[in-house]
Amino acid sequence: MRTPSDQLSTDLARAPLTTADRVLLGLLYGAVAPVVLFLAGWWLSLPFVAGPAILVAALAGLVLGLLVDAALLAAQYRVTGFAARLTRRGTGALAQDGRPT
Repeated sequence: MRTPSDQLSTDLARAPLTTADRVLLGLLYGAVAPVVLFLAGWWLSLPFVAGPAILVAALAGLVLGLLVDAALLAAQYRVTGFAARLTRRGTGALAQDGRPT
């Protein structure tokens, strides 16, 4: 017999994300650091340099943002496990043998 805590949640806020949702959220959150650092490199270089050096500063900010993303992404997957993040479809409940569903 299943108790209420064992049953699947009908609350949409607690339902597991689909793969498409995880990919979309990953793209949206992952774009923040490169875009912000690109714009920071662009606008912060304006008072100090002129001409093509502005583009170099902007691209340096973009590369720095991509490196920050790669470092954070690698740290996240070391903690949670790459395969677990991509294939997690369970409810978070545990089966009778103690493994995640």
